[in-house]
Amino acid sequence: MTPHPESPSTERVIARRWEEWLPFASLRAAAIACAGIEISTLMNLYRDTHRRRMLQLLAAGINLSIVERDRLDDPLESEANAQARIQRAIALRVRSARRSKYDARYRRKDRRE
Repeated sequence: MTPHPESPSTERVIARRWEEWLPFASLRAAAIACAGIEISTLMNLYRDTHRRRMLQLLAAGINLSIVERDRLDDPLESEANAQARIQRAIALRVRSARRSKYDARYRRKDRRE
């Protein structure tokens, strides 16, 4: 079951993950701010990007431990790279689910015999 995008538990998960990215986002925003873009604008962009990616991952049923391990919610990564990595994670999840379903089906047949 996927958490509702606006449920308090989903928001807590996203907020906790954002806290891990905050120092990196702050450093990147400060470096880019020298080029004339406001830090607050960049931080809002990074936060929105992170939230959107987390919601996409949670909606696809990607386990939070995989998100953390593979850093799939990196708001500093380019959109093209992030989407490619997210799609790979989703494909692996689907393949794994099919394998589990297949294994379960044949385990049941073995028990009947």
